[in-house]
Amino acid sequence: MNIWLIFLIWILYCIIDGIRDSLFYHHYNLKTERLFNEHIVFVIQRGIVALILLLLSLNIWLIIPFILSFSFFHNGSYYTTRYYLWKRTYYNGGEYNKKWFAQSITSTSFWTKYMTPVNRTILFILSIGILFFI
Repeated sequence: MNIWLIFLIWILYCIIDGIRDSLFYHHYNLKTERLFNEHIVFVIQRGIVALILLLLSLNIWLIIPFILSFSFFHNGSYYTTRYYLWKRTYYNGGEYNKKWFAQSITSTSFWTKYMTPVNRTILFILSIGILFFI
């Protein structure tokens, strides 16, 4: 299967996953405190989807653009969705006012402090460049 088509499917998955996470955390944070770090479950799910797409592409090197582009699309859709959820609930966008290019100050994810809007964008551009060589 064409690697560009596989990559497009990955992008769509990342966006949908970001929307799902934002809905989850919006409602989860309103109801209860965290009992465990749920990110391990999310990582397993994402790994399964990536593995299926890699098997369809028959190109193991596609994992590099997958990893580099994930945060740009996932976090972008996550922060944009959280903005609209916060705005609807609290009448302002909270920490998500920059929508796609927002940066969380409350996340429990290890990578949040490294995945700034600038870094996410650079990694995405790099992932596109790598796609031309694989």
